[in-house]
Amino acid sequence: METHLVTLKPRGPVEAFPSSDTLFGAVCWGIRRLYGKERLLELLEGFEAHPWRFILSSAFPRLDGSVLCFPRPASSGARGSELASLAGDKKGQVQAAGNYKTFQKFPYVTAGVLALLRESLGEFGLFQRYGKDILDTGDILHLRGELKEEEGKVPLWKKATAQKNSIDRFTWSTTPGGETFYTQEISLSPRAGLYFFLRTDALESLLPVLRYLEDSGIGGNRSVGRGFYKIEVEVPPADLFHERGSAFMALSRYLPEPGEVDPGREPRAWTLLPVQSKVESAEEFDGADVQKKRVAYLAEGAVIGVAERREWYGRLADVTPAGLQGARIYQNGLALPLFGDFGG
Repeated sequence: METHLVTLKPRGPVEAFPSSDTLFGAVCWGIRRLYGKERLLELLEGFEAHPWRFILSSAFPRLDGSVLCFPRPASSGARGSELASLAGDKKGQVQAAGNYKTFQKFPYVTAGVLALLRESLGEFGLFQRYGKDILDTGDILHLRGELKEEEGKVPLWKKATAQKNSIDRFTWSTTPGGETFYTQEISLSPRAGLYFFLRTDALESLLPVLRYLEDSGIGGNRSVGRGFYKIEVEVPPADLFHERGSAFMALSRYLPEPGEVDPGREPRAWTLLPVQSKVESAEEFDGADVQKKRVAYLAEGAVIGVAERREWYGRLADVTPAGLQGARIYQNGLALPLFGDFGG
């Protein structure tokens, strides 16, 4: 399958950077509304062989129009003996440990830093270069000179809590008790946008779906103008998706097939991410509050040693809640892999 880079240029604040399962759900709803329910069911129930099959990464930041950011590859971390080697006395060791704690908090790396990690630079090697040729801005580790000169002076995005009023759906006014609730909003600076990867052989059939998502929005709080983007499709950087290396990093939330992850194969590192989401209130679920079954993802950035290279890993999980009749609900756990050595 061919891999495409899909840019998301926000038209306003967003609730969150869309994850792969959110994007998958949005595309599936788009397929249903443009091509019909039967076409969508054919795809979901025979995914591996269907000509419209598609794999999505989660959405990540894109800076200055060209610098792609990626999830920081998961790692077991630097060892205490390694950190101790950087300082001769106890005071120096405490300082080194504090610096490493700060270093650990950055969730994203630029393409330049990722290239070093894919070539087997480990967590400790990366830390040794932190503050020298590897710098930080916001939530991102980057190479010196990789971003524009004003890096670090203006936040690339800001997170804020917004207060909302509950609405009575019968009177279309605020509820008598004046209940309020709070949501998170992210505002991106003009320097920042988002992007995700789309792997498919059916781009021409999916382009109308992407156009539909420009108008319908992606993610939560669309009714108050959140999650709307200008969407464009580009060619990804050459050689980004090579097949060299002993492992892959998941660019998506990942639900492994049974036996897909070999616990004895190195490297391996991940963060578990329990998720229980709701079915979108639309079509036969309009007005309903349907909770899917809980799943435990390996979060984006999971590093898995592999014996076999594939176009994707993972599975679609049946998360239909007990007692729901006449429908099957799926949760996307298909992971788009990025191969490399990742410190091992």
